[in-house]
Amino acid sequence: MDPPSSYEKKPQWHPPSSIETKPPPKETKPQWRILPLLAAFLLTAPLAQYMSITRLTQETISPPSSNSPPNLLNLALVEKQQRQIQMARDLLLVTPLGNSTADNKGVHALKCSMTSKGHNPEHLVQSKFDDSQGYVGLDIKKITAISKTLQELSLKKPATTLILVVDAFDVVIQGTPEEIIHAYDSQPYPILFGSETACWNAATKTSKNNASTPLCTHPILQRSIVNGRYLNSGIFMSTLGTLVRFFGDVLEELPSEREGLEPQQGQPGQFYDQAYWGYWYTKYHPLIGLEVRDELIVNMDRRLRKGLAFDKKTGLLFVGNQAPPIMHFPGSHPKLFNPYVDAKQYYNELC
Repeated sequence: MDPPSSYEKKPQWHPPSSIETKPPPKETKPQWRILPLLAAFLLTAPLAQYMSITRLTQETISPPSSNSPPNLLNLALVEKQQRQIQMARDLLLVTPLGNSTADNKGVHALKCSMTSKGHNPEHLVQSKFDDSQGYVGLDIKKITAISKTLQELSLKKPATTLILVVDAFDVVIQGTPEEIIHAYDSQPYPILFGSETACWNAATKTSKNNASTPLCTHPILQRSIVNGRYLNSGIFMSTLGTLVRFFGDVLEELPSEREGLEPQQGQPGQFYDQAYWGYWYTKYHPLIGLEVRDELIVNMDRRLRKGLAFDKKTGLLFVGNQAPPIMHFPGSHPKLFNPYVDAKQYYNELC
């Protein structure tokens, strides 16, 4: 089974080997005259990007929402636009990793999947946190670990560096760096998350789309932004500068029951990381947006299971006739799907 042509590696841009030169004109205009034009472009670019978000919002959202603080949104849009002006091609993967499970084979499979698609293995950055009490004890630890890692990276890397944050053990990278970068640059949201079609209750393991649960905050409000879609925190991406500023803002004062978060079962005052993200999504949209077309990020669920297949010749997981660049298998049930098991075994043996 061959991969569809839409996912074939695209030729990279190279500068021309020679540049035709012409004699200079008799009168050369002062270079400073281009500065007003450049300044006007940089000022109007965020507005154009915001209008793009507004158009997308009007197509998929009812009612339209614009909750993002203006300073965070405007700086994020400028930074995103700068990537396109600079034709930036830098991409780093950050994966939160518990210190008690650092040698898990899942990390090996993630690293193998990315390197087999042309990613530099040194571009996978591990963000360590304490998971000795299991997932129940994580609360904000995972988020603060990511924030600390991003602050450290900001001292070494440009603010326009694209950061892709992925869970360590149940994500498969199928796209080249060029494909992932192009897909991010082509969509309007500065901070892009994957989405899912269910709002899960951690206690009953059932979908509960009309009330906040320990894993899903403000489901009705989330559904009013994009009908039938909810944030999944396993994969998100943005520019480095935007994420550093965002975490600096949201971690100053954390939400709690007053803001609609449901605590973990039997753990008053303790919340899952996804509960925080669901709240921040409803508060900061359109700074935060969801990938709802399943073209870049796919969170696998029973809805997509019938179309899921693994091709051993190409090492790709397909959903129908598409091989999405980033695939996530959240929860216990999707990890039992045979194609996912085959893919993990393939990458554990390949590298």
